[in-house]
Amino acid sequence: MDIENKYINCSACNWALEKGWEKDCRVCDNTRQVTPLQILCNMCGETMCPIGTMNEKYPHGLVSAKVIGGYNSTHLLDMNCYQFSLCEKCLRQLFIQFKIKPDVFCASHIPQEGMTVLYPSFIPDTNWEEDQYQYEYDMWRENGSYHQAYLNGKCNLVKDCNNDAVYTVKYSDEFTEDCCCEEHSKKRSNVLNAKLVQFISNILKPFL
Repeated sequence: MDIENKYINCSACNWALEKGWEKDCRVCDNTRQVTPLQILCNMCGETMCPIGTMNEKYPHGLVSAKVIGGYNSTHLLDMNCYQFSLCEKCLRQLFIQFKIKPDVFCASHIPQEGMTVLYPSFIPDTNWEEDQYQYEYDMWRENGSYHQAYLNGKCNLVKDCNNDAVYTVKYSDEFTEDCCCEEHSKKRSNVLNAKLVQFISNILKPFL
């Protein structure tokens, strides 16, 4: 995949162009175009774009944020504007360090001005603790522990569950490596098109 030759608008200078200002940009050399690899997180220096996915042209995280020091500011100088970007991974690490955790809610269910919420009871309710729990589980799956739990015949619907797997979860009758113990079986029992069957080990899987 030739990411180097894919170009998108330069976010470092677009804000100035929108205001009609002429500005020399050291990021794109005034071409107003950069590749995804040039859109970098100020914290870790890595690309902001999910390279290798369908959204690789679009930076993820806090992009080109600006903050201006105010009168009598101590840590940001008065009238100095600071512009920076933070990738999602660095944002997560900052959130973890927060003494007061961020509010978490589903953005697709934020009522717009003048909009009536017809079914308020259907709006998903979440919080930082649930969000962090899901994040840790997702990372646990990504690093291979989910697959290893399946190979070991352990429940993998909950991170680091040591219970033996009793059920395999099939979605629309398709085999998956989702497996669970009796204690956690309710996490999939009410999911549409999900069916719990007797645990199918990796030894039996080739015979399906």
